[in-house]
Amino acid sequence: MQMHAMVLEQFGGRLTATVRTVPEPGPGEVLVRVMACGAGLTLESVRLGHLGGST
Repeated sequence: MQMHAMVLEQFGGRLTATVRTVPEPGPGEVLVRVMACGAGLTLESVRLGHLGGST
């Protein structure tokens, strides 16, 4: 099964539209189908590396 995804490879980079294989859930995990989602200022702050944390 395939999914459409917006991928961020590095902080400050561009979000890239891509098609990827849907991963199989592991033990204790579930697979959730998302039909639509929004992207706002928080996503932009993450993209630019402004929210800290280790990744």
